[in-house]
Amino acid sequence: MQFDFHTSVGRGPENLKQRYTPPCIVQKGYASFAGAEMDFPIAPSIMEEMKKTLENGLLGYTLADEAYLKRIGMWRERERGMRIQPEWIVPMFGTIYSVASLIRLICAPKEAIITLTPVYYRYEQAAARQGRKTVHCPLQETSWGYSIDFERLEYLMKEPANKLLVLCNPHNPVGKVFSEEDLRRVAKLSERYAVYVISDEIFAEITFDGKKTVPYISIEEGRRYGMSVISLGKAFNLTGVNHANLIIPDKVLRERVLRKRDADHFGSIDPLFYAAVKGAYSEAGARWLQELRIHLDGNRRMLMELAGIPGCPFTLFPVEGTFVAWMKWRIQGPSGGMLVKEALRDYLVNELYLDLEPGEEYGEGFGAYTRMNLAATSEQFEQACGRIRKSCKTEF
Repeated sequence: MQFDFHTSVGRGPENLKQRYTPPCIVQKGYASFAGAEMDFPIAPSIMEEMKKTLENGLLGYTLADEAYLKRIGMWRERERGMRIQPEWIVPMFGTIYSVASLIRLICAPKEAIITLTPVYYRYEQAAARQGRKTVHCPLQETSWGYSIDFERLEYLMKEPANKLLVLCNPHNPVGKVFSEEDLRRVAKLSERYAVYVISDEIFAEITFDGKKTVPYISIEEGRRYGMSVISLGKAFNLTGVNHANLIIPDKVLRERVLRKRDADHFGSIDPLFYAAVKGAYSEAGARWLQELRIHLDGNRRMLMELAGIPGCPFTLFPVEGTFVAWMKWRIQGPSGGMLVKEALRDYLVNELYLDLEPGEEYGEGFGAYTRMNLAATSEQFEQACGRIRKSCKTEF
């Protein structure tokens, strides 16, 4: 490979992931597999553009000029197969900032957003912090993965107080890439019941087995009430750089969002993010991303192989997209009951030295589930899989 996916980045005490890694795992020198950020350096093309900006010495007010909008449009057409108009692009401070801003715009106090659970918990957190409710539409779990319960979704969309659906595609944490037919059915319900949809597509470039993330706004029926949010945060590992772009085809909706954004005093684009967009959305950035997908797929297949070993203590759901894996554990404790919640966490941390994201973060009733980050070096991932493999021989 041309790029370095084998060197772990340094993490200081100011890094969120490092701060919450259990001390016993840090002392062992093992990696944490919690948190959805990568353990290797960002793309050289991004670092080069940022370096040029810093060496120039100006970090002044920065605008979404023609060059910036052209880069985004080029990338969308190349990677996502959809041509967009420059005026559809609305720069924002970040993905969750975008969600929070739209909640304030669309939902009055005591009105609600809809989420498809299990799902990224910060959507509900953003609603709760603003006095808005969240109603859940549980995904249907099967032996082959998850699907949308459209009967339940329609029931919730019919309710006048439920104003906004937050869709995550590819879905975090279950790794589902929703089909064009799925999105069309969502869009038709959105149009029928005048429910807005924001599609969080920040994992969109990370897909496997020939899957492609269909842009929600490419569905004609969804455009009147639909928005996509994109970012460099996941695909290019800029999770701590607070910036994103909303793509809003509908002029009336876009103007409403712009007024709200400016009332919240958006200001200007971070000049280092502007540089990052130039470095990421480029030929060099595309080459880095292609090799990243190959590396992530290697770790994904390693975990799939482990899940197929007799006595493996977890079920792995298909990872069609994202770089996180959703796992259901079936280890029995001393009393014969299944290990859940705190007991599972204690087993993983203190016996397997595995720091995984607890399933309860993503919805009630997921105490036996965890989310595992695949974006680690091959050496780190092999070590973790080795520790789990040894547990396959253990009698519980």
